[in-house]
Amino acid sequence: VGELLEEAKRKHPELLVSRLKIALIEHPSKEVFIKDFLSRIYYWELDDYRNAIKYAEEVKQLKPNYFYPYSILALSHIDLGEYDKALCDLDVWAQMDSLVSSLHSIHYLYHMAYYGLGKLDKSLEAINQAIALEPEEASFYQLRGKIYRYMGRIDDAIDDYTMAYGKWLHGIFNTPIADWQGGSFR
Repeated sequence: VGELLEEAKRKHPELLVSRLKIALIEHPSKEVFIKDFLSRIYYWELDDYRNAIKYAEEVKQLKPNYFYPYSILALSHIDLGEYDKALCDLDVWAQMDSLVSSLHSIHYLYHMAYYGLGKLDKSLEAINQAIALEPEEASFYQLRGKIYRYMGRIDDAIDDYTMAYGKWLHGIFNTPIADWQGGSFR
């Protein structure tokens, strides 16, 4: 654990403390705390998805009603190209997590898994749900534009890329979308 913490500290020192605090708050049990913390570090800081899966599976066994390991599992399986496994993890996460604030993330990850499987209609449905829940997230429009582009819906793709760019500009410069010149890439 010591070597792992040192490597994580070198790569992302500012995030290490926040991940440690989160794990401490959520787990009074030392064993669950350590394994949950390790799954987070392996995924978020070290990009070691196999070890993230290993520790998330162990947390799942120790604390069966805890949803967070399923998020780590889904993310790791997506990053490894194991989309069917990610969909199973997402189904469990969606059933367990009652936080409305997590729903847009769940739908975003459904989009990623379906996209990875080449199921563009389902991917589009999932990203539409994410947009409905978090309409100010510029990247969701960019992702939907990409799906439209692959579906041959070029006008829809241009509209979404334009919307993403406008939301991105608004976020950076606090400039209303109506203020930019032309308002479109057409």
